[in-house]
Amino acid sequence: MAIAATTRINQTTDRQGQRYLVFSVAGEHYAVPVLKVSEIIQVQPITRIARLPSYIKGVINLRGKVIPVVDLRIKFEFEEQAYSDRTCIVVVYIRGDDGREFLTGLVVDGVEEVIHLKDEDIIEAHNFGHSFLAADYIHGVVRMDEQIATVLNIDRVVNDETLQKIDESVADQPDAVEAQS
Repeated sequence: MAIAATTRINQTTDRQGQRYLVFSVAGEHYAVPVLKVSEIIQVQPITRIARLPSYIKGVINLRGKVIPVVDLRIKFEFEEQAYSDRTCIVVVYIRGDDGREFLTGLVVDGVEEVIHLKDEDIIEAHNFGHSFLAADYIHGVVRMDEQIATVLNIDRVVNDETLQKIDESVADQPDAVEAQS
């Protein structure tokens, strides 16, 4: 059983901007376009898969689809923490370099709100002039009242090489994932 590739209608944004889902990880705020979000679910048992980066917690079986799960605390090099009642999995569409879309779960500390942003509201990362902010998965930042949210390029949070490793690992261990259903 391979990880789930998805197809969906290509939706565009209007000239007034688009909506973003804001969530928290380690006390910091992050935003992703709502159009990239499939659903938000409670944390559920995750099947560990060998030979994957530590930030890949494993996979879940979501209504028959095998979905890799990324713990953003570990991916962003924050201290690992036990899951709380607010911890959830944001299931997002990630587009690979080949154009295919994959569902991927992101473990976050909590979902905060949905905001509306115009392109000009986002200060793009390349405008900062600091290499530490130039990670390819950071699109930019936006001011939210008294706080700052990092706008993620969600297609780059998990790269193609990692998606390929997950796909190969799941193919090697199909019984462990199917037993979860």
